[in-house]
Amino acid sequence: MKNSKFNYILLSIGITLMIGSCKKDEPTAPETNFTSDWELLWADEFEGDSVDTEAWIIYDTPKDITSRTGRPENLRIENGILIMELHEELHNGMQFTGSEIASKEFTLYGRYECRAKLPQAPRAWCAFWTLGDFGGYGAWPLCGEVDILEYWGYNDLSWYTNIHTAYSNWQNNVDRDNHYRMSTSEDLDAFHVYAMEWYPDRLEFFVDDVAYWTYYKIDDNPITWPFDQHMQVLFMMYAAPNWVGTDEDLPSQFQVDYVRVYGPPQ
Repeated sequence: MKNSKFNYILLSIGITLMIGSCKKDEPTAPETNFTSDWELLWADEFEGDSVDTEAWIIYDTPKDITSRTGRPENLRIENGILIMELHEELHNGMQFTGSEIASKEFTLYGRYECRAKLPQAPRAWCAFWTLGDFGGYGAWPLCGEVDILEYWGYNDLSWYTNIHTAYSNWQNNVDRDNHYRMSTSEDLDAFHVYAMEWYPDRLEFFVDDVAYWTYYKIDDNPITWPFDQHMQVLFMMYAAPNWVGTDEDLPSQFQVDYVRVYGPPQ
């Protein structure tokens, strides 16, 4: 009886060790490395009278159910704030008008942050994101996309962070649970700082300098990690295609106080 109990204990320990050895060790997320000595690579404080076309591409074509325009009704600067406004109106065959801008500047690694206030209309779909250079690995999804902030008004207090690659993206739905993170807040109607710190081996995400997710590099294959090439910054304000309900609360605004891109000290 004593030997049987001893053998049972040894067997239990062995099984525990086997199970433990099969588990993938998840690296511990480090504290932010961002300090005041990081180099400001470029920024837009939106202090001018209109969007700076030397710094930004302004899209003027339909996308999904939204007609993207650069008209002041949809895209303007007021009191140092970039206003991206969604309207319900017929324009270029679409039922809604919104806007999208992309930086002409492409950068590699560093901290990408914006201070923004999210729209309240259920129809609103806004985002702050980065996109890889098509001249590297190819067009989307080969180029890689990082949605630092993605928000649908009908989700109310939740926003999303999304990683899209050729391996895992919203179209093929492969391993999506490991490639996005939903976060919640009770005061999304206030300004917050949304940020990503991009390193050669990971992407770290923050809201108001509080870390909430780290996405680690899987391997050196550009199919799974295309984030070793330069990326540009984009902002968008669309109408959510899948929302069904009233649009009486339109127009609605996505407001951006600033965007800043820092490089780590050399």
